[in-house]
Amino acid sequence: MTLARPISAPARRIPSEAIANVEVLPLGSSLLLRSRGTGASVLSNGDGAAILDGLRLNAPVEDIGQVVSVRSGMAQEASLKLVSETLRRWHDAGLFASPSENPVAAQVPDMREALHQGAYCLGEHGCVVRTPHAFLLAQIDAVVGAYGAEKGLAGVDVIELDGAWGDFRLRRNGAIVATGLDHDQIRHGTLRQVLAALAGRDRVAALLHSACVARHGQGVLLAGATGAGKTTLALALAAAGWQHVGDDLIPLMRDGQTVTAIPTAASVKRPGSWDPAQARAGGTDDIASILGVEFQPPANPARAGRILPVSAIVFPQYISGCTPTTEALSPEQTLVGLLKVGAAPLALSDSLAPLVRLADEVPACRITYPDTDTALHACSGMVI
Repeated sequence: MTLARPISAPARRIPSEAIANVEVLPLGSSLLLRSRGTGASVLSNGDGAAILDGLRLNAPVEDIGQVVSVRSGMAQEASLKLVSETLRRWHDAGLFASPSENPVAAQVPDMREALHQGAYCLGEHGCVVRTPHAFLLAQIDAVVGAYGAEKGLAGVDVIELDGAWGDFRLRRNGAIVATGLDHDQIRHGTLRQVLAALAGRDRVAALLHSACVARHGQGVLLAGATGAGKTTLALALAAAGWQHVGDDLIPLMRDGQTVTAIPTAASVKRPGSWDPAQARAGGTDDIASILGVEFQPPANPARAGRILPVSAIVFPQYISGCTPTTEALSPEQTLVGLLKVGAAPLALSDSLAPLVRLADEVPACRITYPDTDTALHACSGMVI
């Protein structure tokens, strides 16, 4: 059959380790396939599960096509075409790709001396941040300075950031986390490590790119890309009596249903761009002006370290002059939305199951609003 050659070739090239590294998670009416080696994810269905099962059994592609034909009731030729197209789509998505190699640790200079250092703790959890760049440490301190420890901490994560401008490196306990980072990436990556440490790394499944507020002990996640308005809306809800749980990065616990409250200074962007020339010069006198933000403490912070159940997920979008809308989201749409805006497990090798459970079991919606009062009214109906 003419289809056998193009179908069989990609299947033979898939390493067995790459196939074994794919986890399968139910999500709504779909299945999520995710590589723990690369982080690549695809939505599929029962046919996709049958294809993956066949690959794991090292079955010939023609046999996999026959299984799909029987379970779906389609003709053999059509099922072989489906298998071929599915494998190519999975290849293109990186589901079976090899993890990118990190530079060896020996190439990273020793930073034990002549460092700027900050220590942060919440209860029994904490971390130490070390860097030769005072400007980078000042940015971290502007956000989590409320958790600063006066003395050095023992037995906690040591987070190190160094490198040249535009090529920063991030390490945790001596192991490289990421290299080749720009300014925004090193700041975001470091804050991820710090907040995970404060929440208790062994309890955290993922960091959500969200703000979070709570009322009556129930948390509402405000998820969105930078500029969507989640930080401004969270501050407005806090001013209206809600508790401010956190800004920008929220630790999701391993049960996939709760988050840890770590209220931090919120970074509210101001008109105009930040000044990279001052940043490169290493100035730390006015971090907010250099970055083009205002660091605002929330009006009504939740108790730090409190574990709160999540009752709703909102994707807010401020659009001046728009007609207000509210759109309910399916579990699939919710997970895709969370991943697109930056939600991620602590490590690629960690399971995505807690994030999938969050998307599968917590109601979610997308709201567009022309003013803060409209958004406050929409959120008020989500927690009784």
